[in-house]
Amino acid sequence: MMKLSTKTTYALRALIHLVRYSNGKPENLHTVSQRQNIPLPYLEQIFSKLKKADLVTAIRGPRGGFQISKPLDEINLFMIITALEGPFEPMLCSYPENQSSNCHEIAGCLSQTICNELDGAVMNILSNKTLGKICQEAARMH
Repeated sequence: MMKLSTKTTYALRALIHLVRYSNGKPENLHTVSQRQNIPLPYLEQIFSKLKKADLVTAIRGPRGGFQISKPLDEINLFMIITALEGPFEPMLCSYPENQSSNCHEIAGCLSQTICNELDGAVMNILSNKTLGKICQEAARMH
């Protein structure tokens, strides 16, 4: 079963916070950290990766902070996860460089076929779950 990492869970909480409470203005990470109960050093690492992936923008100055850099429907869960965790590689033997020389079934591997179908389904779900949809779901829960 696929499990979202703590890093991804914290990122989602922080991004939802930016959408709900910043009113389009930069929000400093200290405030997000306190309100979401996320350790500030960890949140800084997360936002560094989100910034590198162009999902958030850093604004300098006394009223600076971070804000979402794209429309909410243009940021999806797949983008967030890969920004934080790296490339999506659910079945290692799907990649030629990771195939074991001990495996003689690679050409007709049923497990690989099933895993490739699952990978496609998971990627489809993650790509279609936008930050906009996630924020709408979060608003309905509160």
